[in-house]
Amino acid sequence: MLSPHDVCVADRLPTGLELTGIDLLSTGAARLTVAVAPDILSNPAQLETGSC
Repeated sequence: MLSPHDVCVADRLPTGLELTGIDLLSTGAARLTVAVAPDILSNPAQLETGSC
């Protein structure tokens, strides 16, 4: 459990979102930081989910 693990969430997020950071909080929660593509609302391809 304490060894590193790879986790892919690209298949759960639109391609127009780029995960830029993860902070693990002392409460056990995680804070995700994302960058949003400027054309995410006007480009349907940006709303498609990614793949792992």
